Amino acid sequence: SGQMMKAAGIYNHQNLYWSKKFRYTEKDLDKLLLDIKYHDGAVVILDSFRSITRSTGVKENDSASGVIIYDMKHAITEAGGSFILLHHANKDSNAVGADALSGSTAIAGAANTVLTVNYLADKDNPNKLLKSVKDRRIVREARSGNDFDLVASLQYDCSFDVVSTFEDLQDKQHEQEQKDKVNNQLKRLPKSVESI
Repeated sequence: SGQMMKAAGIYNHQNLYWSKKFRYTEKDLDKLLLDIKYHDGAVVILDSFRSITRSTGVKENDSASGVIIYDMKHAITEAGGSFILLHHANKDSNAVGADALSGSTAIAGAANTVLTVNYLADKDNPNKLLKSVKDRRIVREARSGNDFDLVASLQYDCSFDVVSTFEDLQDKQHEQEQKDKVNNQLKRLPKSVESI
């Protein structure tokens, strides 16, 4: 997170309050709620769910993990803040949205919006991810507002520029496959010519 904030040029911003060792404890929560009240309309970003819950004994696979998120979300929004929680993805490289989250389904259930950033799959080998390509698939699933499934290009400042919808990308890839197929057929010699 620190590296990304530095790349975005906001790490030293006067309105950024940074704590490296936040844990889900009564003391840290009380301090956080006081900070939110002091900084009206604060946006609280917790990175990551695993790191803040180490002190609880609750593992991310436990359904109780959802209760922790509900409680934090309620406390932060009641104090006047907005809450963003960063979490890890599971090992299924084809999963997107809520299905991509690691741990209990209660984690996604406690969120108002799930936003995932995924590598694109290689069209020739769907099990291979294109990690060296700057394009990413960004999927939003939410209780309110519109969901989306976009392809965006990662910029040098860690921002994204939308390239297309994921459906449009798939259509273009399918079109290209069809063109390649026709071109390959046209390049083949007729069997009578081959035999000569």
